[in-house]
Order: sequence, then structure tokens, then C-alpha cells
Amino acid sequence: MLGDGSAETDEDRTGSTTVESGGESSTASTLIANIEPETTTIVGAEVLAQENFSRFSGKRVGVIVNHASQIRTELLGGERQEAETIHLVDALAAAEGVELVAIFGPEHGFRGTGAAGEAIVDETDASTGVEVFSLYGDTKAPSDAMLTDLDVLVYDLQDVGARYYTYISTMGLAMAAAARNDVAFVVADRPNPQPLARPSGVLRSADQESFVSQYPVPTLYDLTAGELSLAIKGEAWLDGLDRLALDVVEMKQWNRAEPWGNPNRPWVPPSPGLPTIVSALTYPALVGLEATTLSFGQGTSNPFGQLGAPWLRAEELAAAMEAHALPGLEVSVTRFEPEPTISAPEPRFEGQTVPGLRLDVSDPSRFDAVAAGMYLVHEIVRLHPGQEVIDRPAMFDLLAGSATVRQHLLSGKDPGDLVEGWSQPLEAFDRAMESYRLYD
Repeated sequence: MLGDGSAETDEDRTGSTTVESGGESSTASTLIANIEPETTTIVGAEVLAQENFSRFSGKRVGVIVNHASQIRTELLGGERQEAETIHLVDALAAAEGVELVAIFGPEHGFRGTGAAGEAIVDETDASTGVEVFSLYGDTKAPSDAMLTDLDVLVYDLQDVGARYYTYISTMGLAMAAAARNDVAFVVADRPNPQPLARPSGVLRSADQESFVSQYPVPTLYDLTAGELSLAIKGEAWLDGLDRLALDVVEMKQWNRAEPWGNPNRPWVPPSPGLPTIVSALTYPALVGLEATTLSFGQGTSNPFGQLGAPWLRAEELAAAMEAHALPGLEVSVTRFEPEPTISAPEPRFEGQTVPGLRLDVSDPSRFDAVAAGMYLVHEIVRLHPGQEVIDRPAMFDLLAGSATVRQHLLSGKDPGDLVEGWSQPLEAFDRAMESYRLYD
């Protein structure tokens, strides 16, 4: 998922220096923190726990999980546990009548400590003694040998609702592997944190298929992982899924129309580059900068919340973005100094204080992050003639979903025309997905 990974701790960030206004978006944080829902979302893994994992009784189970695959212990019954949460692996290992056979780790690994793009190796889980197979290294999907002893494979990863976030690619490829081996596949659903509640961006073209662009969906597809799994099978986006026994464990009390889905629960970073819920919201606006000569805030406390470069005309860029008056977005000039962290050992412009722009989300429900990213790249190119901005065009195209996006932005054409051109294909996609949606 490019520049992105799992939980960056305070210790990880001690070297990150924000010279001015480099912290996370306080506006959006306050808005989301002030939501006081009447109900608390119960995620799919917690629904399974409430059932005492009875649907897996007598089954040999494998799980695709990482550090964020947590269950609140208050839902497990009996006396309240010391810890507020327990990992799905530990809960399954302790469940009566269930045999936990294998653990599979995605990008960043089972414990979520790997850097973006870092190959993950097989290991043994110290807590349970169960073998952990990597799905991010030499293999991106479970092999037939890995699935030999399984009856069911359970997927429980927190998604961020963006096409290039690789966990959904892992999910689909694992679904195909399960189908080949007559292994049932269960998706324990979790919220899609994107608050836009509608698709956005370009539908991926056929020539841009890759592990960071696995399916012909828009950048933001407005589906949970469970809903997306139904679409992957129903639309035959991967081969051989007609024989797959697929079961989605639906969440309880989730509303897709509210920021963070109204879950009334803390954000557990699904990857190091998204330490806060706010970074998950601005991520689709700045992820394209991974294929440019700018910093997207990696190596600071605000990754994907700010951008910068030594040559950036930050004040002019801020004025240009303010003139576009994009709904739900506020920008301000900042300066920051990237420093090495565990998740970003060699950040761009390491040790340099660079001028930049900070993104603040003033209204999550109106903020179209993909559109904001298009306007940003357009203005950066326009304000810096002769400066190479997109230095890895092939990667930029994979992230955008089509080469036409890059061509449009580099030509100097109005980015509004690009965004407007999405509307009809997105409406058709939205209608096609209606039969797969499980939540209001």
C-alpha cells in the first residue's frame, strides 16, 4: 500500500520534528471525537466471539489478520478481563472445539511492524505456537500446501476503503486460493472509515491491474471489505470464485453515513502510515505523491496529512488551493523536517526543513480526498514550470487507475473537468454495487 503500514508508536516518532503546524488535523480530530453515538458498532470478529465461535465448531481454522484484529473483551462474557481487547488469534486459540491451524500475515506482517513494501517472512506465533505464513513476499496468496489442513479461512483486516490499499488484494487472492482448495472463506467485516459515502475517482482501467490496483473499481469504492468480497465473487473479478463458499459476518449497529462509521471505538492504525483516523481520510489525497519528487509527510507525526519539498512555493500553492474552495478542506502553510522512524527508515528529505502545505479536514462528510489530490498535483505542476514533479509515471498511473489522469494533470487542463468526467461511470458503478451493500 505504498508508503503505508501499521501502528507507529510514540517511540517511533520521537525523531520526527514538526517545525510549524506539522501535527495532525485538529479540526477533523475534534469533529470525530465529539461524535457521541447512542450505539457502539460491533464488528464481525466480535459477532463471532459473541457466538462463542460456534460456526467453527469442529473446524480447522486459518486466519488472515494483523495487530488491528482486536476484539473487546467486554463482549466475551464472564468477568471483565484485565485487558480491554484481545486479539482474534488468542480468542480463537482459547475457543472450545475450534482448532486454530494457521495464521496468515498481509503487508507489514502479522504484528504490523514491517515497513511499506518490506518483504515479510514466515514465522511462528510466540503466543499460540501456530505457524504464521507471509502473504507479502515471495507469495501474495496462500499456496495449496498452506491450505491442505484447513476447513475454513477467516479474513479480519481493517480496510481504509481505497483501491490501492493492498489488504483487499490479499483478500481476493486468498478467496481464489480457498476456492481452488474447497476451503470455506469467512470475512469478519469492519467499518469503511471513508465518510464520503459515495464512490470517487477513476475506475481502474484493464491495463493498470496490479497488486495495488487489483479490481476494476474507483479509487474510493464505498464498500466494506465484506461487501467488496461479495462484489469480487458476484462480478467475477477474479477467476474460479463461482465454487467459493463465502460467508460475510455482518457488523451490528454500523452507519456508513457518519465519520468513522459511528463505531464509538478507538482507531487502531492498520498500517504505520495511518496513525490516526484523520490520516486515513487524507491518505487518498496524498498517496499519489509517493510517485513524485515531493514528501507526503513520511517520517513526521503527520504522514499523508502534509506535503512539501525544498523547491515548493508553499504560500502560492496554499492560495491556489484556497481559491478552488474545495468542500470540507482547509489548507495552511507549514514547515517540517522528516526524520527516520521504524516504519520510514529513509524518509525523503531526511534532516531537511522543507516548506509545505498541511491539510485539515473541516467537514469529513463533504471532503472528497481524491478530487483534492487532483487539484493539488495540478497546482504543483502549474506553479513549478520546469520542475520534475511526477518522477515515477508508471507507479502514478497504477495509483490513479489510469494513465489518462497523469496526462490530464501534466497537460495543464482544468482538474475540474477531470473530476466531472468521473460522474457517469461512478453512477453506473454505484448502481451495480447496490445489490452487494449490507448496511444503510
